Amino acid sequence: FTKKGEVTLLAGSKPAGDGKIELHFAVKDTGIGISKEDQGKLFQSFTQVDSSITRNYGGTGLGLAISWKLVELMGGKIWTESEEGKGSTFHFTIVAESPSFKVKAVHSRLAGKRVLVIDNSNSVRKMLLAAARSMEVVASEASSLYEARKLLARESFDFVILDVVMQDTAGLDADGLYMSDHDLLREIKSGKYGGPRVLFLAPVGYRSSSKMQADGWLTKPVRTLMLHNRLMELLSNDVMENTKAKNATPNAADKKQLPLRILMAEDNLVNQKVAMSMLKRLGYKADVANNGLEVLQALHEKSYDVVLMDIQMPEMDGLEATRRIRDSGLNTRIIAMTAHALEGDKAECLQAGMNEYITKPINIEELRKALEVCGEICAIAG
Repeated sequence: FTKKGEVTLLAGSKPAGDGKIELHFAVKDTGIGISKEDQGKLFQSFTQVDSSITRNYGGTGLGLAISWKLVELMGGKIWTESEEGKGSTFHFTIVAESPSFKVKAVHSRLAGKRVLVIDNSNSVRKMLLAAARSMEVVASEASSLYEARKLLARESFDFVILDVVMQDTAGLDADGLYMSDHDLLREIKSGKYGGPRVLFLAPVGYRSSSKMQADGWLTKPVRTLMLHNRLMELLSNDVMENTKAKNATPNAADKKQLPLRILMAEDNLVNQKVAMSMLKRLGYKADVANNGLEVLQALHEKSYDVVLMDIQMPEMDGLEATRRIRDSGLNTRIIAMTAHALEGDKAECLQAGMNEYITKPINIEELRKALEVCGEICAIAG
C-alpha cells in the first residue's frame, strides 16, 4: 500500500535436525506500516486494519488468516514486524526435508570479469552484486551517476549495469554539469572509460525514446540466470569481434551457399545477430522465429531441415515446442542452443526430442560440426 518504493523478498535456511531444514522467508515493503495496536488483528479472519467504507485498499481479510493455517500445517510460524510510516516485514518459516542432491559447480568464462552496478536502490544493488559474485565476477557498486563517473575514471570494467530510471540523480554534479543516465551512457560509448559493455536495467514495460542504445537490457526483477545469460551474450559478441579477422572459416562470399534450410528460434535480438553472423560466415542462411509458437507456425508453412532451438523463450519455450513438433510426426533435426550448462540439462533436451545440444556463448566450430552432421543426414535421407 504505497505509491512509491519497493518490495523485497528474502529467503534463507538452517538445519532443523532429523534430516530436515527450516526455510525462512521475509517479505519487506516500504509501505504505510501498521501500528502495534492493529498488528493483533492481522491474522484474524474477515478483519481489516482499516475497516471503514472509505478505505483506499480492498480485500476480504482472509489472505493472512489462510497463510497462518498453511504455515502452521507445514510446521512453521508466521509473524510481522512493522512501524507506522516506515513499512512492514512479514516473516514465515516452514520445515522441509533436507535435499540430498548437490549442485554441481559449473566453470564460467565470466570468472574474473569486472562489472559496475549503478542503481540508487540499496536492495537492487545488493541483489545484483550477490548474483554477479556467485559467477565469480568482480562486482563494484555506485549509488549515483557522479559516483559512477569517478569509479569509471579510476578503474577498468568489462560491464556496466545502469538503471535507466535513476531517481534523484539527474541534475548538477560536483562540477556543476547536468547529468543523466543517458549522458553517462554517451560518455561510456565515446570510449572515455575504455569501452565497457552497458546493460540498461529497466522496470517491466519501460520504453525508451532516446536514440542512444545500450548493448543490452535487463528487466526487473533480475534473475541470476537472466544476468548470467546477458553477460555471456556480451562476452560472446566481444569474442566474435576480436576473432573475426583471424578466423580462417570461409565466409559466404568465398563459397557457394550451402543448401540446408535452417530455422533459428531465439527471442533475444543480440543472440539473433550473433548467431546469424556465424551462420553467414559458415555459408548458411536462416529464417528467425522469436518463440516456440512462431516455430510451430513456420514449420506449418514451410519445410526446414534443422531448427536451432533456444530453450528459454516467451509464449512457448523450446522444450515444449520440441515436444509438439515430435507429437506432430515431424522428423526435422532440432539442435538445442542454450546457456543452460548444468548436469542433466542435455539429457532433458534429448528426452524432449532434440537431436543435438550446443551451449552459449556459441562456439562457431561446434555450430559448424553440428550443421555438417545435419547436412550429411539430410543427404542420406534424399
